[in-house]
Parts: sequence; C-alpha cells; structure tokens
Amino acid sequence: MSSSHSLRVALVPILGPEIAMRAKGVPRLALRLTASARRVARADARQLITVADLRKACALEQLDNLGLGPLEQKYLRLLMDGPMRVNVLASMLGVPGKTLSTVTEPFLLRAELISKDDASRRVLTPRGRRHVLGNDAESVGRPPSEAP
Repeated sequence: MSSSHSLRVALVPILGPEIAMRAKGVPRLALRLTASARRVARADARQLITVADLRKACALEQLDNLGLGPLEQKYLRLLMDGPMRVNVLASMLGVPGKTLSTVTEPFLLRAELISKDDASRRVLTPRGRRHVLGNDAESVGRPPSEAP
C-alpha cells in the first residue's frame, strides 16, 4: 500500500485490505485511517500498526466495519422505518438535502445499502437492513454483486 510508504509506517500484511474496506474506495480516507491507526500504535509505543490498532482507531472515530460514519449510520437507521424522500431525511439529520444526495448517498447506493424507488424515495435494501442489524459480516469486504 503506497500510503504506508508516504506516511513511513510499518503495517502488518493483512492491514491493507482492512483499510481499503473501510476507506470506501477513497484514497484520502485510506490515508486518514492509516494515520489514525498509526497514532493508536504510537500511543502504545509501537511502530508496527496492527488490525487491533485500526479497529480501535475506527471505534474512536465512530466508524463501523464498512467505514460508515455517524451520519451515514443514522441515515440507514432512519430508513428502517420505511422509504423516505431525501428532504425528509435531510431535515431529520439536520443537514442540507444536497449534501445527502451528493456526499452521503453515492457510496450507500454503490454498496447497495440503499436504493431509490420510482417515487424518488430512498429505500433500505436487504443488504442495508442486514448491515443495520449487524448481520452483514459475511458480505463485508466483498463487492455487492458477490454478497449473499
């Protein structure tokens, strides 16, 4: 992983895929997660970053196993109640609708956690429901097309 070279850190070999899974395909997020995990390792006076360091860094940043932050997690929990329009979700989350549609939703759609119905309402998919309920461990890290 080139980010480990630019940050001058040592990673255990299996850490790269773990970081990639939580970075949502965004190099900037991968660098941020690597730097966070490095701070956790250094706090324990270690140079080698382990998976436990990454998990602790994610817990401190309130990121789940897919790298979803508190806003995205709340977004999915709101959809457990049923389909909603983006402006309704935005008002419930306290963010502009445009922010949801341009920043938050693209990854959720790509990961097949949500979909849009014919009335342009956001709908939680079965995969999204499993993720919210904590039963998505078997498909984490797989492309959506390979998920059960």
